Amino acid sequence: WLMLSDIVGTSVLTFGGVAQSLGWALTAALILCLFWVSFYVSVLMARTRRLLLLQALAWRPQPPEASPGAASGASPRALLGSMGEVASSAWTAAAGKGVGVLVYGYTWLGQSSYLLVLGMSMQQVFSSEEMCLYSAMALACVGLLVPICAVRRLADSVVISF
Repeated sequence: WLMLSDIVGTSVLTFGGVAQSLGWALTAALILCLFWVSFYVSVLMARTRRLLLLQALAWRPQPPEASPGAASGASPRALLGSMGEVASSAWTAAAGKGVGVLVYGYTWLGQSSYLLVLGMSMQQVFSSEEMCLYSAMALACVGLLVPICAVRRLADSVVISF
């Protein structure tokens, strides 16, 4: 979710205006250049996860009841589900907590811009009523509760796309 919200932020709403001012050739060149940067970062993230899993496998203590020749069926116990967990595995627990706070804080700020857009949209929908921005954002959030609860995973969103 974090990578998706970072890639598809509110800045995508301005892409049409940027493409118009750059022209089609420079826009296509920019997209192609940024694709390779994004691909490189994805490869680095995959390599980091693989190396941390291998490191966890090498550091895993053997249970005392297991014989030296017997292979245990347990998988390595490395928590690599979030960027904070990866930082904890790579460095220290304090670094992991710091990275978690930074990443989730940045994402929260990014999502806040969506709330502002939602609130301003609600003000336009109910333009005949005097509605402050905070009330409009709250109303928009209440209106989104049902779709958010219905779509808990990204795979569930395919149903509403078609």
